[in-house]
Amino acid sequence: MDAFTRRTLGAVAVILGSPIALVTFGIGWIQEGWEVPVVQCQRSDHPPGMPLEGGNVSGERIWYPLGLSCTYEDGSRSVTVNHYNSDATVAFTASAAVALLGVVTLATARTRKPAPALVRVEPADDEDTALR
Repeated sequence: MDAFTRRTLGAVAVILGSPIALVTFGIGWIQEGWEVPVVQCQRSDHPPGMPLEGGNVSGERIWYPLGLSCTYEDGSRSVTVNHYNSDATVAFTASAAVALLGVVTLATARTRKPAPALVRVEPADDEDTALR
């Protein structure tokens, strides 16, 4: 594959992979609307046996695999439920890999063609052999 094709494929991979990776990473923790994690945890399914009222609910993002971690407390016990967003995690991983592959391809593509090999020409001894 020539250098121009490698650079073109690398640039396309970076241009397509990077925004998709950023978007899926940014929205991968969303479970129940666009609110902060604690509000999403309050709206999501509570674990069985935990009171819906009077309990403490906290939530935080899970960075990888993408998702949301909700902790429900009722004073005497605490239950943590992880809501993984596997679709967003797969999309993020694949697009980040494509972008990284594009960066590597761009970095390893040669930007200049190699100089042509020089051919040594012997000077002719006399005019007669130079014309043959």
